[in-house]
Amino acid sequence: DILVGIQDMGAAGIACSTFEMSARGRSGMDVRLDEIPLREKGMNAWEIFLSESQERMLLVAAPSNVNRVKEIARKWEIDCVEVGTVTDTGRVVAHYHGEKVVDLPVHPVTDGGPLYDRPSKPPVKKTAVIKSGQLPSTKGMEEAILKLQGSPNLSSRWFVYHQYDHTVGTDTVVIPGSDAAIMRIKGFNGALGITLDSNAYYCDSDPYLGMVHVMAEAVRNLACTGARGIAVTNCLNFGSPELPEVMGQLKESIRGLSDACRLFDTPVTGGNVSLYNQTGTMNIKPTPAIGMIGWMENLRHRVTTDFKASGDVVALLGSPAEEALYQSEYARSLLGRDDLACPPIDLQREKALQEALLSLAEEGILSSAHDCSDGGISQTIIESCLANSLNPIGVSVSIPSGFHSILFLFGEYASRAVISFRPEMQNRVEAIVRANGIRMVMIGKTGGDQFRIEGECSLPLTLLAERRESFFKAL
Repeated sequence: DILVGIQDMGAAGIACSTFEMSARGRSGMDVRLDEIPLREKGMNAWEIFLSESQERMLLVAAPSNVNRVKEIARKWEIDCVEVGTVTDTGRVVAHYHGEKVVDLPVHPVTDGGPLYDRPSKPPVKKTAVIKSGQLPSTKGMEEAILKLQGSPNLSSRWFVYHQYDHTVGTDTVVIPGSDAAIMRIKGFNGALGITLDSNAYYCDSDPYLGMVHVMAEAVRNLACTGARGIAVTNCLNFGSPELPEVMGQLKESIRGLSDACRLFDTPVTGGNVSLYNQTGTMNIKPTPAIGMIGWMENLRHRVTTDFKASGDVVALLGSPAEEALYQSEYARSLLGRDDLACPPIDLQREKALQEALLSLAEEGILSSAHDCSDGGISQTIIESCLANSLNPIGVSVSIPSGFHSILFLFGEYASRAVISFRPEMQNRVEAIVRANGIRMVMIGKTGGDQFRIEGECSLPLTLLAERRESFFKAL
């Protein structure tokens, strides 16, 4: 508790952080540019003031705490120098080589700049769905599952993340590949959960609803690990805002982000906007990405996606299926349909699911939990079978009576998770789920070396793992 304030040096570097912190504190700053560590010799004053060098923070501390701040920085081998003081002038002043090079009032820079009011058009939402009677035959289920495993959107990302150091100071407890990474904090019982989510297809179908889905999935991913979402950063990736239709996508996505953040109580603490992403006249799909951080009170309560032992009960939290197929990887890859509507979502049901998952994690009665999202229930279960490459565990799944097998296995519907637990824990699991008003359906049992769908197909885990790795290996 030794800092008064902290600000990331993002766009416009020191200029940004000094003006923004002064505005929020209704104060001013006097900065000595000569004191700032440089990565390149010969920089002039404006280059130092505006440079966007990475991995830098501007800290504000009481004079009595400065030495302690420097001690902590030295511990982590980080440069830390005094570069200025807070004033009550309402102006940011910067000196360089004894000369005053900046002297500006804070308010006009932070709050008095010109505002764009670009023309916008409401996005054209996709509304098509595929009713159960319009779906193809369920013959060839094995081929469909194998094709999905090798698709770029569902394939294993191990090829990517094993090439960089994801063990941060020996504190990464759950590595990439689970719903969220978990990092311990030495000296504390609690831990941080970290997840990154985006869905360009949903946002292209409905920018507002798609953004809400992205936020809901991020909070759900954390809840599956036992962490409660607490804050968000974002990267809003869009095409040219000079096109009214793209500006409309941007406005609707931000509206969805705002509404979801209020509902989930996850403030936006920072972010980035990337516009003009286009090739020629072709703009990218609206692709807002969410990075969310969560907190769990006790690291021992963490939950991972992998099945742990044979004989565990596998259950679905949430509705097994809707009455139609919406935007999904199955529809795009197997049916060639990219024109379908974004799935609906009930945010109160979503919040109830998250509370149930957090309560289950806190009691330590789950073997695994995995968010249902891309690829549907079949993909969720296959990933749980293969998540621990040293101990893959098969499963036998029953499709609940009255549900179309394609909709149950491949439909991407909101507010669902697959959990597993020891049979003796079933009564307690049911009580917690029931108390939160969530539906739970027993759908299978772990064991063996096959992914088996009763009455449909059976696939060896070795073949599924090979197909999941095939996309990046072929590049």
